Amino acid sequence: MSEHIIYKVGLAIVKNRKLLLVREHGVDVWFIPGGRIRAGEDHPTALARETREELGTDLDPESMKLLGVFTDAAAGRPNTDVEISLYTAKAEEPYKASSEIAELGWFSTSSDQNLLSAIVRNKIVPTLHEAGLID
Repeated sequence: MSEHIIYKVGLAIVKNRKLLLVREHGVDVWFIPGGRIRAGEDHPTALARETREELGTDLDPESMKLLGVFTDAAAGRPNTDVEISLYTAKAEEPYKASSEIAELGWFSTSSDQNLLSAIVRNKIVPTLHEAGLID
């Protein structure tokens, strides 16, 4: 267990059996879209805000379904874990990189796993693959 935990919400968007991931400017690691929960925000509000900021689109908070809560080492933060409450939800296409996001990419188990953040590589991709959602 790490000294610190960062609590986040994440959005699993799957299309053609691949998972949509984001890469921030100046970072080589790919993350699940989403982010930190601000003081006073509930999960639907935080996820809707983060989706708008990162993917330039809106989601339907009523369609949100919790896939699971995952914890692993936070990328680039020693002695820190990240806990992501991962949801599915209806989000309007097209998705476009906006705000701090440099690019979007679609990933599966056959993608280079070394490019993925620890939580995506170790927890999220295997869970989605075992559930038959991604290849």
